Amino acid sequence: MKALVLSIIIAAVIGVAGCGSQAVDDSAITLKVKSKLAADSQTSAIKIGVDTKDAVVTLSGTVPTATEKDEADKIAKNTEGVKRVVNDITINPDSLGATNLREKAGEAAKDIEGQAGRRRYHRHAHRRRQWQCGLKGTGR
Repeated sequence: MKALVLSIIIAAVIGVAGCGSQAVDDSAITLKVKSKLAADSQTSAIKIGVDTKDAVVTLSGTVPTATEKDEADKIAKNTEGVKRVVNDITINPDSLGATNLREKAGEAAKDIEGQAGRRRYHRHAHRRRQWQCGLKGTGR
């Protein structure tokens, strides 16, 4: 009887340890994939979600190009311990990512420069009208 109870307890402990081991393995795989994404200059690790269950990695998030989506997929597939990759990443060209960061930064800089120029023009328009009307410096 003791042997039977002991066998059941051992089996239960092994079963629980096995479940916990898979969870640890899944967490390690997620960490490896995230680390590789962060180290790769062609992917935006912060924009890509990684979830692992039973060594199946699911990628999610939004990136600006198919290149970035494909690179994330390749990185996940080439990570030790990954059995399969489900790539649920969506592509939105208007989103900011590693593959278009310089382009978007350049657009933002041009937009800021344009706004500053328009503000300067409008701010000085009043002064131009005063000079044209001969009012500047007359105290009027």
